[in-house]
Amino acid sequence: MSDKTSPEGDAKPDLSSGVGAGSRHVDALPMETDNGVSYRYTVDRPVCSQKELDQRYQKTTNTATTSHLKARLKQKCHPRNLARSLFNSFPVLTWLPKYQWKSDLLRDALAGLTIGVMHIPQGMAYALLTELPPIYGLYVSFLSGLIYSIMGTSKHISVGPTAFIALMVGESINKIVDIDALTMQSSGANGTEAVTTMNEAALAEILSAVTCVSFIAGVTQIIMSVLHLGFLTNYLSNTFISGYTSGVAVHVLSSQMKSAFGMRLPRFSGPLSLVYMYKELISNLHQTNLATLLLFTVAVVIINVVKFLNQKFKKHLKIPLPTELIIVVVGTMVCYFAKLDELYNIDYIGDIPKGLPPTSIPGLSNALTVLGDGVAVGFVSFSIAISMGKLFAKKHRYKVNPNQELLSLGLCNLVASFFSGYAGSTSMSRSSVQDSVGGRTQMTDFICSLLLLVVLMAIAPIFQTLPKAVLAAIIMTALTPIFIQALELKTLWRRSQYECVVWVITWISVVLLGVDLGLFIGVGFSLLTVVCKIQAPHSLTLEHIPDTELYRKKNSYSNMAPVDGVLVFRMSMSLFYINADLFQSRLRKSFDEQRWCPVTTANGTAEGATSDRAKELAVVARTNGLEVTLALDRENPIRFIIVDCQGFNFIDLKGVDCLNQVIFDYLEKNVEILLAGCRENVMDLLNKADFLEKHGDRLFISVHDAVLYSKHKLTTESPPDVSILEEETNA
Repeated sequence: MSDKTSPEGDAKPDLSSGVGAGSRHVDALPMETDNGVSYRYTVDRPVCSQKELDQRYQKTTNTATTSHLKARLKQKCHPRNLARSLFNSFPVLTWLPKYQWKSDLLRDALAGLTIGVMHIPQGMAYALLTELPPIYGLYVSFLSGLIYSIMGTSKHISVGPTAFIALMVGESINKIVDIDALTMQSSGANGTEAVTTMNEAALAEILSAVTCVSFIAGVTQIIMSVLHLGFLTNYLSNTFISGYTSGVAVHVLSSQMKSAFGMRLPRFSGPLSLVYMYKELISNLHQTNLATLLLFTVAVVIINVVKFLNQKFKKHLKIPLPTELIIVVVGTMVCYFAKLDELYNIDYIGDIPKGLPPTSIPGLSNALTVLGDGVAVGFVSFSIAISMGKLFAKKHRYKVNPNQELLSLGLCNLVASFFSGYAGSTSMSRSSVQDSVGGRTQMTDFICSLLLLVVLMAIAPIFQTLPKAVLAAIIMTALTPIFIQALELKTLWRRSQYECVVWVITWISVVLLGVDLGLFIGVGFSLLTVVCKIQAPHSLTLEHIPDTELYRKKNSYSNMAPVDGVLVFRMSMSLFYINADLFQSRLRKSFDEQRWCPVTTANGTAEGATSDRAKELAVVARTNGLEVTLALDRENPIRFIIVDCQGFNFIDLKGVDCLNQVIFDYLEKNVEILLAGCRENVMDLLNKADFLEKHGDRLFISVHDAVLYSKHKLTTESPPDVSILEEETNA
């Protein structure tokens, strides 16, 4: 049976030839329209079921057998292929031989020095979030940059200490270390507290806990890389990450209040820790060190002014002014020469050793206690890094390898755990500066590490009089872009209420219950919204667009009309055990809506109804305050239901059972079910489940093929027995 659509859009099936016979002809001819030259194509081919298509064009079968899979595995395990995989694990072996020394070295050197300067204040500041001395942040900066330059695939991200990951590490060690009990206060000149120090035993215990969490995070990332599980971060939506980071930012901000006000506050952990902390802060406001608060305020103002100047004169500055470094140098010099620690008891960093990072042994005896925290740190760390990596890769038109990124970050964190460091990730601020300054390759990270090595070996002790209030100002001002995300909630609500609720629930959970519980609640709620969407898929009845073979949502175009005797139904979701029952109920609803027609309204106006239909009154419904009389449409009873299966990305055995049940249920009503547009993977499962053997003739390659087949059947077969309709009406 062949089909040719006339200019008027009427289907004219050629009944002189059987299905599968005849020729296929396709034309694409230009034609003049009101909008210019358009093209019109005409297809002349037989109406084709899926079975006839497979037979006519000799469909191939999947030849993947166990022996074939073994052969592929053997090939992958061949020494030559293993060597190639090992070679690819070190991207430096790929980009370094091709490095453009003349054109790229100067730009990479400038970017590397700029980022290295940013690492100094940020590394020292973020280390305080883990309860370690500031120098340990520089250890992380040095090691991360060095390792990532060898193992990383992104050319523009800056790996190292970040506020979010540092706080997550700091929060996790509270489960195994009592920070307040280990912290010892030394007296200042006036007998009051001036600098916070720790004895060697206390520092060793805290370092052991921190490196344990970092070790677990690194191992987690390496295992994910080996198993190629980088795709798992796709389950963390951008909305969730935004809400989570905004919630963590509140914790980071709150953790610096004691340094900003110059007071001692006990540490709180667990649910409602921020509530208890702010309650303690308010009750101790009378102990505020006004000099410390003034220094903090001045530092915040200076940082924001310099950042404003950077933005305002961005086009005129080849490199941005090193805001954080300026305030660190100024703060250190003022505290040293003005003796602020002696006169006003301003808390400062204290002794900073110089030299390479000392070796350390992760305290794995507590690994089970912080196992969940370490896995969460590894997961979130990679999620932030890969998000930034993909952003810059898209901008500069290259690709990053998620599994290789997992490996590089995992090694950064694993090595850091053996060299007195803690877990890190990608810094949004440093990465943005690295891109704007002109960094082009991973050489930027290597040069940055060289600068930090010089700082560790010679310069670091200079910053021992740096006030902690200045570091608090650096941390808080760095959070500004994160808090600005909350301003997008109104737009987010307008675009997707589901996404907005995910953001709010995640943020509230993190703020009130902590970064660990908030993470799991946020992820769980995000997945719950996906389940809700699966439970409520979009379903619709399709109608024919005149002069085309297209079928779209009912009443979405003018002059659309249903096909007499045919219902075209689509559910835009895969058919599986979760929504199989819903599919049947939605199909039943669409079937009922189309086979019942309005007859009269309360004002007695007839709506295209005949007297015969009026006698067949069955249901009375109310719509918009008017009484609407409905009756069975006996002039054009539904004889065929065509299920558009293009929305089925996959199907399971429950879905197959559902289709079988639907076919048999509607056969009892003299209604045939046809399936159209099944995907290859859906066809494979239908074949394995013996569905095609029973119902292969019901599958068509497109909705239009199924409609033409139904029209032909309606014109050649006798009308159905209406007794079934009468029985159902009486029921």
